[in-house]
Amino acid sequence: MLSSERVKAVINHRKPDRIPVYSWASANMGDKITPHFGSVANFEDQYEFDFAHIFGGPPNYEEKALGDLRDACDGTIEPKDLLGLPLADPDVMEHYDGIRERIDHHKTQRGRFVYVQTPGLFECLNGVFGIENHLTYLALFPDDLHKVYARQAEW
Repeated sequence: MLSSERVKAVINHRKPDRIPVYSWASANMGDKITPHFGSVANFEDQYEFDFAHIFGGPPNYEEKALGDLRDACDGTIEPKDLLGLPLADPDVMEHYDGIRERIDHHKTQRGRFVYVQTPGLFECLNGVFGIENHLTYLALFPDDLHKVYARQAEW
């Protein structure tokens, strides 16, 4: 049974030849894996990973504009600060290159089942605010955060 067939069997409540193998190793273990295996890709091949969880896509704000705003706010961006910042263009195809490359690696070259996670309204702003601040802002600035979320949803 091929890796993608194995994962599809489980999704469809059929018995695979073995339990599919996966780990979120690339996101948080790459620095520990690479010295021993040469790369995370080699580790995934060694342990015959069956599927890949891919992240990516366009940024919600241009990096330079966000950096300038962060500097102007002494490092701490609040929801009201984002309301005047233009959102990035989601139609810049280069922003999707990383997704295409990882799909090619995992699906085309390795035969793995692939799924892509795009950040939700909350997740895409964690990098802007920091998750601790973001959670705090839910209580402190609900009206401004609602406006930020509405802009993000429209984007």
